[in-house]
Amino acid sequence: MGRERGSNIELLKIIAILLIVVSHFTPKYGDPALPSYIDLKQATVSVQGLLLVLFDYFGQIGNCLFVVCSAFFLVDQDQVKGKKILDVVLDCLFISVLSFLLHRCLGVSVGLEDTVRSFLPVSSGNCWFICCYLLLYAIHPGLNLIINKISQKQHLTIVCVMAALYSAEAFLPLVYYYYNDLAGFVEIYFAVAYLKRYVPSWRTKNWDRGVFLACAASLLGLIVATGAIGVRISAFSNQMIRWKLFVNPLTIMMSLAAFGMALKKPFICRPVNYVSGESLLIYIITEDYLFREMEKPRLWLSIYRAFSYRYVVLWVLLLSAAAFAAAVLIASCYRETVQKPLRRLSSRLSERLGALWGSLLDTLTAWK
Repeated sequence: MGRERGSNIELLKIIAILLIVVSHFTPKYGDPALPSYIDLKQATVSVQGLLLVLFDYFGQIGNCLFVVCSAFFLVDQDQVKGKKILDVVLDCLFISVLSFLLHRCLGVSVGLEDTVRSFLPVSSGNCWFICCYLLLYAIHPGLNLIINKISQKQHLTIVCVMAALYSAEAFLPLVYYYYNDLAGFVEIYFAVAYLKRYVPSWRTKNWDRGVFLACAASLLGLIVATGAIGVRISAFSNQMIRWKLFVNPLTIMMSLAAFGMALKKPFICRPVNYVSGESLLIYIITEDYLFREMEKPRLWLSIYRAFSYRYVVLWVLLLSAAAFAAAVLIASCYRETVQKPLRRLSSRLSERLGALWGSLLDTLTAWK
């Protein structure tokens, strides 16, 4: 038996996924012409409008927090398991294809592009976060090799340069240094590695609480200020989600501070660890492409027609809670049934692909 995982970090991963689910259940999907559609980019100063925008920001905060949790453990691992990558890919593929088949069985018309996306859920960008997560996992031994070879000053230089190039983009819209989401993952990875190696106070002192509150207040103030300016100046009227970036420095600092607080509160709880083990499945289920593009707009249109949007914030929270609970239940059933034969298939595929890859490397390295 392995050592039980610390539930403090696992709980943080659950919170991260819950934040992502909340952001995915704002009424921002579907045809903008629908009366139920809300354009979250448009400036607002109403409490309800600002809360919806804040909920939308939760997604990137949750993404960043999840990467911080994963990076903390990956910086001490130097091996990539191909089976682990195949496990996630097969989970994405099965759930996406099952959703496609259910829609077709119910008579829903699915276009060619949506069909292709359903059968290529990872590479087509349906689950951008899953794709970047797997890519980070695949390259992390190389990142660790760099981290282990460089000095503290060189490491800090990399962190500062990446922050200047990419995180500064959140506040300097005319600056662009060929950013992509994987670069954001790598930036966070180097930052976590630096803190873990060279900043022991991250685990011992309580400065992180002040940093978290200051960054959270700054982000909230930025959102409110953007709305206040936007309702007065038309040039800024559609900038409400301008700061909703994965590498927003406030988002990164909040995530690092939240992780630091969690490190100081260790505990063990098996139910928490069990649900945390389903975190990626919960993400895949709640963010299924066809469900997102077809069913969420229909759901919000039904709510709008039946109840109006007087309590839309409450509806977002209720739907998010229901979706999270349903996804946990579905993921549990999936793990006990379909996932078992898929794991056996993954094992066989990883062995064969590993052998082929080894043969290819032997051939290439022998080529003079």
